[in-house]
Amino acid sequence: MSTNLSNPAEASPPLFPLPTKPHAPHKNGPREAVETIVFVTVLVLLLKSFVAEAFVIPTGSMAETLLGYRRYVKCPSCGYEFPVNCSEEVDPQRGMREDVTGCTCPNCRFHEVWKQGLDWIKKPPMWGSGDRVLVAKWPLQKFQRWDVVVFKFPKDPQQNWVPMNYIKRLTGLPGDTIAINNGDLHVARGIDYKEQDQPTRELDRWWKTFMWPNAETAKEAFRNGQFTILRKPPANMLAMRRIVYDNDHLPTDLGPGVPPRWAGDPGWTNVADREFTQSKDVDADSWVRYRHLLLAHGVGQPKPEGPVEPSIIRNFMGYNYADTGKIDHSNEDKYWVGDLMVECNVDVAAGAGEFLMELSKGPERFQARFDLSTGVCRLMRVGKVTSTEIGKAETKLKGTGKHFVRFANFDERLTVWVDQSLPFGDGVDYSGDRSGIPDDVNDKQPASVGTRGPARLTIRNLKLFRDTYYTAGGGQVLKGAGDPDLTLFVQPGHYLCMGDNSTQSSDGRDWGAVPERLMLGKALIVYFPVWPLAPRFGPIR
Repeated sequence: MSTNLSNPAEASPPLFPLPTKPHAPHKNGPREAVETIVFVTVLVLLLKSFVAEAFVIPTGSMAETLLGYRRYVKCPSCGYEFPVNCSEEVDPQRGMREDVTGCTCPNCRFHEVWKQGLDWIKKPPMWGSGDRVLVAKWPLQKFQRWDVVVFKFPKDPQQNWVPMNYIKRLTGLPGDTIAINNGDLHVARGIDYKEQDQPTRELDRWWKTFMWPNAETAKEAFRNGQFTILRKPPANMLAMRRIVYDNDHLPTDLGPGVPPRWAGDPGWTNVADREFTQSKDVDADSWVRYRHLLLAHGVGQPKPEGPVEPSIIRNFMGYNYADTGKIDHSNEDKYWVGDLMVECNVDVAAGAGEFLMELSKGPERFQARFDLSTGVCRLMRVGKVTSTEIGKAETKLKGTGKHFVRFANFDERLTVWVDQSLPFGDGVDYSGDRSGIPDDVNDKQPASVGTRGPARLTIRNLKLFRDTYYTAGGGQVLKGAGDPDLTLFVQPGHYLCMGDNSTQSSDGRDWGAVPERLMLGKALIVYFPVWPLAPRFGPIR
């Protein structure tokens, strides 16, 4: 007998009973809320302990890579916007708070005053809190040189039950001997320190005493050429560069006798000293050269007027020039900086001849020479007598069109960017002069762009930067000829961590190394602030 399953009345009963839909359980609102809170709390604690944690930057020891409390100031003369440290006003780490009463523009050196005596003569910009950063705390994390890291302060990991967490850049790995010399970092391994006093306790290895600062064996190794300069990857170069001059922001209050900082040889035409055009054949190199023409101007300064003599570029940073009664400026604007980076936009109207970029350092000049017909770039090392080609690569700077070009001489390495690509990779290394003595001619023409042959092009948006300059900190001593400014040995299981804002940073140069057990994690991103006025959101390099 057939069964019509389409008719439920005639269907046979199932061999196995079908499951029935259970009744929904009765909800207990308060209990569910408590369970949710407990779950979220446990999850957050687990993430905080093992995955990631948020930190706030309170001070300016990592400026301008990371900023503490600051004001963003728009220069009344040139319109350049820059941050000014106000940590001592908002959240002083030591002693009484101090009003920030003025500042100095890093671009044109205009001096602005907000307070004279007890009277506020002008309302300063509002202050903003420090950068918010997210720190990875992955188990068994491997730390690498140039990482920005968070760690517990070795001397006092806690004060009044509050963790003392520091953020710095990792510069020395276990077993390294780090030397600071003329603003650069150098490294050597395998130096024999058996004659030095050894720690009696393993836990004391972080002390600066056991980093054996300026040990004679280390200084001798430096004199003998056993150290290698530490070269930053391109991403770190961009993170650690500091503005020298932005030619899109020309000061408006300089007198008629004060010449512009960028000026062209005969044959160049310019528009408002911002755009430079070459429209003639030139048989020799024809340059638009930068001159570091410094002139104090602004509130309380005499009326600026020429003539002005070119200066060498020094380690000035506007962030540190907050006027207070406490900040020590004795090491600011003191040291010559020869590691420079120049960038611009190039509009090529005729793809022939050469486009040139040049950076000077001491007795030598370094050039990137772009053949506009082939796109080939040659890197040249130009001495007082001879010139040498030290690299060649094909680039996108070929024929007509618009391109963004950048040329850097950081850490004895020439690096080229064309439209954000890196035709030479990280760059071409060379061994340079390490005397730390500027050349009276070369270093007063520190950066140039130019042409040769039938090139037809316009140069815009010229900007010049310098590299971060490391000082020896409290350990600086009178050094002998050929000696570095400071040497420090990094004990096994420890790291040397230093601030990017070297003259205003208390770090491993002063108190010692960081034991691996106190390393908390690597800083990944700045997640706040994100507003358009001063966006800081992005990865940390």
